[in-house]
Amino acid sequence: MWLDQIDIGGRGIVRPAQGPLGRALREARLSVFMSQARLAQAVGSSQAAVSRLELGAPTWGLFCRCVDVLGGRPVVTVERVRTERELWDDLFGDETG
Repeated sequence: MWLDQIDIGGRGIVRPAQGPLGRALREARLSVFMSQARLAQAVGSSQAAVSRLELGAPTWGLFCRCVDVLGGRPVVTVERVRTERELWDDLFGDETG
């Protein structure tokens, strides 16, 4: 539900989390009922920096520190993308041999 992806700031502004890192961080933070300010204090950063991270300005180092404080572990997956030639060969077969 879209309500799961929002946070009401100190000024009453509602902004949706953006990007995969921002959405993941906000979900983890809200699951332990922690405010941006408290998370920022725990990682030695500012509330504004945590907010920017959740709003789509990714900083890998800050993200990792936040996830660690929240009891998680960041995991990266790299998936190989097939080339046009490989896709062509799959569709029409290798006609060179």
